[in-house]
Amino acid sequence: MSEIKNEKDAVCKALYLEFRKENYTYQIVAVPPTVSIDSAKVIPPMFMSRRITSWHPRKNWAFSTSPISNEVSSIITRDAMGNIEPVLSDAATNYASAVAHKGMSLLLDNMAGRGYSIFKHPITVEASFKDISSMNNSSTPNDLWRRIVRSREAFGFGDAFVAEPAV
Repeated sequence: MSEIKNEKDAVCKALYLEFRKENYTYQIVAVPPTVSIDSAKVIPPMFMSRRITSWHPRKNWAFSTSPISNEVSSIITRDAMGNIEPVLSDAATNYASAVAHKGMSLLLDNMAGRGYSIFKHPITVEASFKDISSMNNSSTPNDLWRRIVRSREAFGFGDAFVAEPAV
């Protein structure tokens, strides 16, 4: 018997990265592939990103799927109930790790090439079905963002999202 899922149940961990360069802050929230709450659809890995400054601290988020979504989705299999099956073979596990590594390497190389450096350290927070659904619909998941802000404060990132410009 399948358990009943609630939209606020945790479905995955979201990765928050913050990069800084001078007065610019580039924020990225990445989530892995998941399934919808009704297990009807596999949702590919997604990114939510924005670049803010002290002059424009409240920019809207941009939403995108991973450039390697098709590669990741091709190794996901589901059982008769629609749930994602665990990957059993070492070859498939190694392939999934290599694909994920390739995607993260592209992201980090891109940010380094543009002169950004990571600020503090990455943060992971739980993401709910509701958060994933919001991101999939290109809408900011406010509950997820509040969890990230609380985690930032707990890890000593400070209140400011951007460095004040030098005068």
